[in-house]
Amino acid sequence: MRCSECSNILIGSGSAVYCVVCKAQQRGTTNILPAIELLQSENASLRQQLAEALEKNKAMHQQLCDLMSESRGVAGLHLNGDLAEWGWLVENEWLSLWDESPEADNA
Repeated sequence: MRCSECSNILIGSGSAVYCVVCKAQQRGTTNILPAIELLQSENASLRQQLAEALEKNKAMHQQLCDLMSESRGVAGLHLNGDLAEWGWLVENEWLSLWDESPEADNA
């Protein structure tokens, strides 16, 4: 059963049914089994979305590795004509999430 205020899942029993997110109280009763099944379904969907996002992240990581191995840096960043080399970008935290090891993607 879904909340009429925010469409999230309702929990409780008897007349004490409330939303797990907005805490709005609802009238009526709810059976816990459909709520569990709904949560399991949403969990599976979120796991699939996470797996897809991780695959995209790995592909982007590989593309950045390829770009870094095939170029010296970023032109135009300094606005004075100097090249911002990859090492400088990493050292100065322009790429603060950068970790060259592909194993970091699997964490």
